[in-house]
Amino acid sequence: MDDNFICRLRECLKNKVKKVSEILHSRRLCDTGEDKVSDIRTRCNSFSGLCYDINYKIYKCPKCRQKLRVPRGKGKIRISCRRCQYEFIRKT
Repeated sequence: MDDNFICRLRECLKNKVKKVSEILHSRRLCDTGEDKVSDIRTRCNSFSGLCYDINYKIYKCPKCRQKLRVPRGKGKIRISCRRCQYEFIRKT
């Protein structure tokens, strides 16, 4: 293998590990109530390609499979789909 390729691969992996550790660190600070580091609420996970938000939970409508974003920590709530107007109850 080429030494240049190995250096690029090592640098890429180091950057991915750094991003993941920053995400985990910011989530831990948000859970404890310290909001100094986590001014930006939305974080992207580069490994799975999914974005998540710590203030909201994503559900899918059982009828039409539309993704619906609901606030976290509200207990049992009635969610109504904007696409098909189907209503269902979920715990957040």
